Amino acid sequence: MKIFETYPTLGNGIARLSNLLSGNCCAHHGIRRSGTNYLLRILIDLKLCPLNAFDPQRTNPKHKHFRWQSDKSSIKMHDHYKNDITSPDLDALNSIAGYPGATRHLVIFKPPEPWLASIVNWGIDCGWHHSVEEAASSEKLLDALGEYDAYYHFWQEISQANRNRALMLCYDDVFERPLLVADALDGLGVKYNSKHLPRNLGRYPEIKMSRANRPSYIDDNTRLRIKSVVCNYNFRFSREPCRTNADHPGS
Repeated sequence: MKIFETYPTLGNGIARLSNLLSGNCCAHHGIRRSGTNYLLRILIDLKLCPLNAFDPQRTNPKHKHFRWQSDKSSIKMHDHYKNDITSPDLDALNSIAGYPGATRHLVIFKPPEPWLASIVNWGIDCGWHHSVEEAASSEKLLDALGEYDAYYHFWQEISQANRNRALMLCYDDVFERPLLVADALDGLGVKYNSKHLPRNLGRYPEIKMSRANRPSYIDDNTRLRIKSVVCNYNFRFSREPCRTNADHPGS
């Protein structure tokens, strides 16, 4: 696995071949600090390797965090996410990213308040910001929340237009019941290892990029500021998981 992280084109190429041979073409997505690595770990435990399992450059459409939203001015958290690529629909997205047309997509999100706290903490830990005061200023919080909202509003529109091809999952729901991922795959028609499910599915002491002992820079005052910003923000993203056609009889 390490060599594929160093050479993601090779890793994703092998994943593509595996997907094509099995007829199980799937990809996973989510903005940073939303649970994408957790979702990937569950998919791998279900014997699935998404087409974008290994991260290329963040400006590459195959990257799980790629900003597909048409309003590129919303990309403010870091320059390495900036791009000028847009997609009017899922067919165009698959074509641009080089995914087979039959690819199914899983998108994971955290509710905005815990996500915003996590991205503030992450930004400080990895050097995006010099202090809590800078990271949790009203301007920075609104910038991050606007990017989150634009990112997930795009995917929500895609999911609503393609209920049997793209599905959104809430991290909290998946963490409470990891088999929800298997339910989602059923709804999308993606086959997985259903006979030998790991007993510890979704119950991991540590996840890649989410070490168990990572420091927390968020204090009570910062949490209150985050809560206030979220409460007063006018979201386009409804923050609700999307359902497949299997949940809509007769649709």
